[in-house]
Amino acid sequence: MDANRCALDVYNMGWARYQAQRSAGERRRRRERSNAEVVHDAAGDGREGGRR
Repeated sequence: MDANRCALDVYNMGWARYQAQRSAGERRRRRERSNAEVVHDAAGDGREGGRR
């Protein structure tokens, strides 16, 4: 069970390769999230000035 994605993962490989795959997947998800946040920040959300 992948707690980050709430999904069941099935890997047909040894423990070392499994850990490497999990690590690579986590790095990819972090990079994708970071890219999405940059795009969101560049687009702006209409709240530039904060609270008034």
